Amino acid sequence: MAGSTFHRARPRGEMRRAQILQAATEVFLENGFGGATIDLVVTRAGASKSSIYSFFGDKEGLFAAIIEDCSRRLMEAFLTIDVTGVGIPNALTQIARRYLEITLAPDVMGIFRLILAEGIRFPAHARTFFRLGPDRNCAHLAGILRTWQRRGLITVDDPEITAAQFLGAVAGELHLRAVAGVPPADLATAIDDNIQNAVRIFGNAIRQPRAPPSPTGVTPGQRHAEAEDTMLTNWKSIAVFLDDTPQGEKVGEYAARLARRCEAHLVGIHAIAGFPGEQPSDGFARGQQAVGAVVARRRAAEEKTALAVGRRFAALSHDNDISTEFRVIWSGRADRDDLLTSLRCDLVVLGHPTPPGLPKNWSADQLLIASGVPVLIIPEVWNAGTVGTRALVAWNASRESRRAIVDALPLLRTAQAVTVLIVDPDKRPGIFGENPGADIALYLAHHDVQAQVQQTTANGYPIADTILAQVAAQNSDLLVIGAYSHSRSSEIIFGGVTRSLLAHAPVPILLSR
Repeated sequence: MAGSTFHRARPRGEMRRAQILQAATEVFLENGFGGATIDLVVTRAGASKSSIYSFFGDKEGLFAAIIEDCSRRLMEAFLTIDVTGVGIPNALTQIARRYLEITLAPDVMGIFRLILAEGIRFPAHARTFFRLGPDRNCAHLAGILRTWQRRGLITVDDPEITAAQFLGAVAGELHLRAVAGVPPADLATAIDDNIQNAVRIFGNAIRQPRAPPSPTGVTPGQRHAEAEDTMLTNWKSIAVFLDDTPQGEKVGEYAARLARRCEAHLVGIHAIAGFPGEQPSDGFARGQQAVGAVVARRRAAEEKTALAVGRRFAALSHDNDISTEFRVIWSGRADRDDLLTSLRCDLVVLGHPTPPGLPKNWSADQLLIASGVPVLIIPEVWNAGTVGTRALVAWNASRESRRAIVDALPLLRTAQAVTVLIVDPDKRPGIFGENPGADIALYLAHHDVQAQVQQTTANGYPIADTILAQVAAQNSDLLVIGAYSHSRSSEIIFGGVTRSLLAHAPVPILLSR
């Protein structure tokens, strides 16, 4: 089982906080959000209001902490289920029964009722519940399905969807009736029936034998499906910058899935200020006492954020069964070498346009140029689940674009379609030769990548716009470019392809130089 090397000092007041949280959970489950009050929690916990406010901020903060704590704690029993060495029907039966035991437990149904009642008012808390509860359960089951598929025991097109559908069939109307307070008269029989039906239907479906290979060979689409879990072997160490924002969470989840496909070690990196002064409001403090208060407040907030990010990252490690470690960079104190030392890896995954967790004075292109490590950028606007199914390679016959192709090979090998795009080749015949793109297509073929070469003209429009138009036309989910094939200083002054693509990135981009 994968582990994480994230370490922290034991928080002061942890035991007291847990006691207050337990009392608050009872109060909220008994009275709902509207009927619960801080005074009721004070009475139940035997605590002071100041203690509650210092730990949780206000009533909504307390409610958020309850949702997060209960979601994690109540779902842990499902994540620890072990079906190693158990036949598939028996394993699915054990999984289904454990899932129903958890979802039908009184505390879990109480939390679910709170989410149903207050989710519209507090959508962020509802998302937290699903991320830490149902979504983690689906991810855990999907991991089991992948293991069975790697062993040739089952065939599933999408383990995540199959896992969600199976658990949905297991719960069915039974869970809805229980939450509404009208469970079947014979609950035990209803549970057995739900489990047997779900196992029979899904067990038969996923155990269908895979069709034999085509006489003409394996198609790119078949290669992508069969290699989803096994062919990304070049990357053995991946770094991802992340924070406690939804964008940071999304980038971390993608990096974890990528690390699982590569069987790679994943390094989570989170940058914090480390000293007062990075926030504009810090400059308004006057006097020793006020400055001390700023320092203490900033340090407490940074430690709390780092702890939250570390916990989420540890959950990713567990859910994806990967080896991880978590590092904190003090961006205000660290010099350039401290940051680059953390990037002894094969690939860096970043969010875009504001990379979560990256020191504020750094950008994706600065990181690329300083480290030499290829960077995979995941735009904030990108919501698709896959990256690299249909790849577009921007080829200008430069050293940088050739380097990008080499660095992107792990993804290109598993893509269903790869297009090598050349813009205005006739303007530089001495570089591209008589048959532009033929040489790089042959190179890719030697690496088991069947690429289609496409030549186009910009017609006076910027090259970056031409590339992005082709990304849209081909429904690409990955753009591979060699960054700054002209000098970066000239691009900054006159504009350039790399800067324009980074400014308007609609899909993930793999940058290399």
